[in-house]
Amino acid sequence: MRVFQPTRKALFALFVYIIIPSYAILLTMFNYPDLSKSRFIEIMKWIILIGVVLIIISQVQVRYERGSIKRYLLNVAYVVASLLWLLALFGGKPYIQQYWGEYEFRIVVWKILLIAVAVAALNVLYFTLEYAVYRSTNAAGGEA
Repeated sequence: MRVFQPTRKALFALFVYIIIPSYAILLTMFNYPDLSKSRFIEIMKWIILIGVVLIIISQVQVRYERGSIKRYLLNVAYVVASLLWLLALFGGKPYIQQYWGEYEFRIVVWKILLIAVAVAALNVLYFTLEYAVYRSTNAAGGEA
């Protein structure tokens, strides 16, 4: 019988994408009761859902060796899911709008999202080059 062994990357994803953000959202919700709880609950729902997908992807991708098309596609899916997670963290909009008593405030975050998309594009480029290098190395019999 094979026992499930979580990888370090999956454990890291669990902490970074689910535990720490959920704790921060709960802390904000309970320390500032005037803020809309339904909005934070909706954000937490999406963070947990996409976080579980990220954990599954990070656990599965280590089963495939570098240079395989499955690992490449899982790496790209991880980057896309990370962008969706960030968008969910911001509430699904390019701005964060909240009401606190009689006050309304709005924080525009589209520039942060633009930077994240640029970094994600570089990450996908890296995974593409990694795929090409390992694929050619494996095809040449291990010689670079």
